[in-house]
Amino acid sequence: MPMSNKGTIPNLSAIKGLTSLSLQHNEISGTIPTWLGSFRTLQKIELNNNNIHGTICTELVDLAFLQFLNISHNQITGTFPRPLATVPLLNRIDVSHNQMTGEIPKELGINQRMISLNMSENKFQGKIPDHLCKMRLNLGLTLRYGCDGILCAPGTFNEENGFGSCRPCPKGTGTSYLGSKQCMNFSEQEQLTLLYKRMGGNDWDSKWSSSWNEKNDKCDWYGVECDENGHVISLAIPAYSSQR
Repeated sequence: MPMSNKGTIPNLSAIKGLTSLSLQHNEISGTIPTWLGSFRTLQKIELNNNNIHGTICTELVDLAFLQFLNISHNQITGTFPRPLATVPLLNRIDVSHNQMTGEIPKELGINQRMISLNMSENKFQGKIPDHLCKMRLNLGLTLRYGCDGILCAPGTFNEENGFGSCRPCPKGTGTSYLGSKQCMNFSEQEQLTLLYKRMGGNDWDSKWSSSWNEKNDKCDWYGVECDENGHVISLAIPAYSSQR
């Protein structure tokens, strides 16, 4: 019967010459240890397929020789640290299948060494940096599909990877984030929330931005009118103003 290791990772900082740490496919819990940053010779970290939570610790930026980072298939949250994107030798990154948020850092790939970048199945939003889309990444998928070779755009999907040959979602379904493997059926409130985020709702007039809160019922949002059954029948958003 297959065995797996459980518990948190103990402090291993006494092992001064560590170059590779592979603890994948276990049941390791806890957070990514901050003491990993003390391994100045560490080149490879594989913590994928565990139960690790929390954010990516910024101490990893001290790993000047780090080339490969795989923390996929965990429960990691927060954004991808911009300083980590500037580690000079880092060329293979896999943070897929987590709960990470925010945007793709523009600093990724500036070292011109990036070979593989998998950030799919998270909650990333925004625009993929143009320079990444022009690099040869993910076995050349970017040369064939452009930015889709990194992450499928919202409203599109790739069942296998969340990037590559991305197809539009079927009518009535969609995706909220970059790099989705499947499309979802959205409720009216979820669709309005997506509209708010895509259209820069945080910058709307306060009459809208103060009421368009996911905790409030959509029928109470400014500019939204519902019928007696709670279905939206009228929608109005503020006109664009360059003076805002």
